[in-house]
Amino acid sequence: MKIALSAVLIVLFCGSHSTFAQAQVRTASLVVHIEGKRKTPSINSADVIVFDNDQKLDASTVKIEPAFGTDGVFAILVDASGSNQDKVAFTKRSLMDIFEAASSSGLSKAMLFTFAETLEGGKGWVSKAEVQQGISTFQPKRGAPSPLYGAIVEVAKSLGTATTDARRLMFVVTDGDDTSAGVTSQDAVDACLKYSVTIVPIGLLSNGKEKIGKANLLALAKGTGGSAVILESPANVNALVTSILKSEYIVTFVPANNSGLHRVKMEMSDAPNGLSLQAPAAYYAR
Repeated sequence: MKIALSAVLIVLFCGSHSTFAQAQVRTASLVVHIEGKRKTPSINSADVIVFDNDQKLDASTVKIEPAFGTDGVFAILVDASGSNQDKVAFTKRSLMDIFEAASSSGLSKAMLFTFAETLEGGKGWVSKAEVQQGISTFQPKRGAPSPLYGAIVEVAKSLGTATTDARRLMFVVTDGDDTSAGVTSQDAVDACLKYSVTIVPIGLLSNGKEKIGKANLLALAKGTGGSAVILESPANVNALVTSILKSEYIVTFVPANNSGLHRVKMEMSDAPNGLSLQAPAAYYAR
């Protein structure tokens, strides 16, 4: 049995710290999510075949390791539009759940944003105490629009330009409604691919908008290689996010030499029934 996997990758440049004379070797780091109904099994380089721009890579150049515990950065983007006025208590609890789960997984720096008419926050890295203080007065704005996709584009840029860390996640707390003028879901996904950001949506759906909200959030997760938490009622977000983060793996290899957009496909043989791998279809080599 084979499972096809397409992937988003982050290109890093690694070289000797002892001399500038030694040639640098370009490597690509791929963040994937493994999902299944049962406990996720461990995988290693022998389980995965990588194709970069249709070129099969030598298995000896591929390395796979759990992402949980490795350093990285994250942003929490909170929907403060009018459709979320009935979700204030859930949103406040979820923010702290996300912060604690992400910090425990090795993500060491965080940014906090809210959006309604405009995007607010993101002035710098925030501590747990600053997140607690920031959410103490959180209140969605009655009648305010929900420019979800436009906000994601801006937050992806902020994360991508603020750090060189390979592991960058964006947790989006929203009902999935979007009223962005001229900004599409694909624009949001493309921005995340450009800045190597994975989206993990946390969605408590709104009455009457369940179908479109769920579809929007699943598309964002799938497009960036993330995994979505879709809820019809409040739940323990800490446990759900921790489960997602424990399913992350980082695949590192030497990519094809040419720069620009690369198509990527992976095949995993002998995968247990019910196991799936989540990641986008391209990455940017620089």
